[in-house]
Amino acid sequence: MWDLLRWWDGPQTSLWQDSCPVVEVQPWDELLALLSGNLRSTVRRTLRQAEADGLQRRIADASNIPRAAERLVALHREAWQGRTIGPEHLTQRFEAFTVAAAERLAHRGLGSISEFWQDGEVLISALLVFGRDFCGTYTLGASRKAMRRYQWSSLYIWDAVEIALGRNSNHLDLLRGEEPYKLRWSSGSIPVRRLILGQHRTAWIPYAGYHALKSRAKLYARSESAPPWIKNAIGKYRALRHRVNQTRNKLDQRT
Repeated sequence: MWDLLRWWDGPQTSLWQDSCPVVEVQPWDELLALLSGNLRSTVRRTLRQAEADGLQRRIADASNIPRAAERLVALHREAWQGRTIGPEHLTQRFEAFTVAAAERLAHRGLGSISEFWQDGEVLISALLVFGRDFCGTYTLGASRKAMRRYQWSSLYIWDAVEIALGRNSNHLDLLRGEEPYKLRWSSGSIPVRRLILGQHRTAWIPYAGYHALKSRAKLYARSESAPPWIKNAIGKYRALRHRVNQTRNKLDQRT
């Protein structure tokens, strides 16, 4: 899987690597047996609770994809309230992009939106993408209600595994990001390579160097070897950036 950033002046190149945790697709009970005892108990309790509450999972009908995509964006933003979210994800442009992408994926059979409903309300939503031998979870969203009551990551993974099984997919790709909950489920990872192309070194070297150093710094900050002061500084920076973005969005809405 390639994430290609092009600096359209020519042949200079820079390459670094990230990874996507993946889950080997197999019958649900067999997959649960591979988890730790604590996680297995939590997942089963979550599914029992969801069933008792009457949650129903549905694949959005093709004619309802635009509305489902709008609900997904709203839930995505709700799930990130109080945490750092990319400023772009709060814009109208991001919502329009998500709606258009979901429609085109669904029309070509390359993706869909799966939702958990309760009493006429969507609590959890996921945009899924389909490849030749995989199902991938792309954009995710959950209401505060769902986040308080359920381990909602287990619900969306269960749903995605069932969909992948129905499509005879070999694995479920949780896509970029090594969040702890993904690693608890994953049976391996797929490398993600980023490539920057350019021609003139005066522009390419600082641009490529910045992204390479930023990627390595993120990996180090997430590692267990990073000292506490670095993690604390990152937390404060994210909180400050979140407040700045919130202020900026409020000002944009007023203008």
